[in-house]
Amino acid sequence: MKIKHVLVSFLSLLVYFSVYGEINEPLRGNSYTDFGEYEIVLSDEPMMVGDRELVTYDLNYKNLNDLVKIGIDQKKNCQKFIVKHPSFEIEYICTRNGFGVCAMEDQYATLNKKVISYLLDGDQFNCQILILPEKRPTDELLHLIAGYFPQLISKEVRNIVNKT
Repeated sequence: MKIKHVLVSFLSLLVYFSVYGEINEPLRGNSYTDFGEYEIVLSDEPMMVGDRELVTYDLNYKNLNDLVKIGIDQKKNCQKFIVKHPSFEIEYICTRNGFGVCAMEDQYATLNKKVISYLLDGDQFNCQILILPEKRPTDELLHLIAGYFPQLISKEVRNIVNKT
């Protein structure tokens, strides 16, 4: 009986870290947008929310001048992905009901909401409210953010922030 309990505990931890654990190996892919290929690595500089450090990733696109930071605020029943570029920020959330974009909560916001609304592609925002109808592992969600995030920025602004 004790072995069964230990095995169940071990498997629970394994599932937890596969869903919520930090990603130690670089994630690479293609955004299939003007931003091009990307790489996601664990950041040396954690994002701060008040006095709390968030697990933070650096998202580097081949054709984007600036680094994008993704901070993960792990809550009891959800993960909040705080996505910040020096001139744009947005939040993705994963709950038992699914994964999608939402407006940045005040506790995470550092940029003016009027500026963000000007830069935001409203149609894309509406399309991304529900990207997936279920929870997925963190690495999959980071890949999805890397692919979907560039589309949230209006095309005119994307042309300005691109390297090319």
